Amino acid sequence: VKGVMAHAPDLHLIGVIATLTGSDRHGEILRNALEQEGLPPLLGTVPRLNSLALPERKLGLVGALELARSGTMDALIPVLDRQVVPGWDWSRLSSYFRTPELPAEDRPVQPALPFWAGETGREKSGTRPLRLGVAYDDAFCFYYPENMLLLKELGVCLVPFSPLSDKALPPGLDGLYLGGGYPELFAEALSANTGMKDSIREYSRSGYPVLAECGGFLYLTLGPLEPEGAKAVASDFVGLFPYRFSMGEKLRRLGYVEVRHDGSGPFSDATGFVRGHLFHYSSLVRGEGEDEETQKAFIRNEGEEGLIRQQTAGSYVHLYLPSNPDYARSFVSAMAQRRPDRQPLDV
Repeated sequence: VKGVMAHAPDLHLIGVIATLTGSDRHGEILRNALEQEGLPPLLGTVPRLNSLALPERKLGLVGALELARSGTMDALIPVLDRQVVPGWDWSRLSSYFRTPELPAEDRPVQPALPFWAGETGREKSGTRPLRLGVAYDDAFCFYYPENMLLLKELGVCLVPFSPLSDKALPPGLDGLYLGGGYPELFAEALSANTGMKDSIREYSRSGYPVLAECGGFLYLTLGPLEPEGAKAVASDFVGLFPYRFSMGEKLRRLGYVEVRHDGSGPFSDATGFVRGHLFHYSSLVRGEGEDEETQKAFIRNEGEEGLIRQQTAGSYVHLYLPSNPDYARSFVSAMAQRRPDRQPLDV
């Protein structure tokens, strides 16, 4: 705690919540240590309990959408109520976070869409805002929220869609964003949805800007190899990039990186490096077919990264756009340039 405060002296730290404590005594030791050092108080603890554990897989926790559908989150509430809530300093917490209590009939319904979905308002000219389709379902759900907020600040309307269940892209899109996730776990369903694959393939080949990160990048390849690495293929994906991917048992890469674009594609107006992170178990394998249009998308200190074809850029890197907003502005500019007109919305 002292290290965090020294590292970020402008941070307003009001208290500490300790997770995975071993006992009540463990919590008391932490509480006393904070008091003795004059640090912010311990507000509560979350004990190490098997009943509070969330299921995990290679890249971390199971997605929130899957947990909600399976009932896992509902099962946690009674445990939290009995074994966590009573030990927290709620009087202090409520003094920091006080919100008006609404009558039950006026309480907002939990939205089905992510918080970032929707538009930020019409442009002054009365024309419709740029619309960016964002893949969002069990297979694709890893996004930096700051990326979404930055894009909305630039006037972009974010339109969620599901490569798993939607038969085609939403109408009137000016660009696509395919984030990270677990396409390998949903390979059969993604492969069977030929309407969506055809729609994305045609959209990309028409020259619209597309950004695909990690799992979204794999979705734009020819698809996965059999687990044994045999030539037989279990599923076919969009196929914009002439590669297949092989899932390994060991972590391939993990860590933060800085990359810059190769001078073409949707980031051609950006300058300098943009930061991001890598975290994947898969690796690319050159597939069938030739494609002279495909080039490397980014350049790192250690070499090249990702692939680009016309205005479609894909890589294993999860870009953190606020680290260099030029990249977000360049992508939005590519969206605006591709649209032939700026007509008002029909609705």
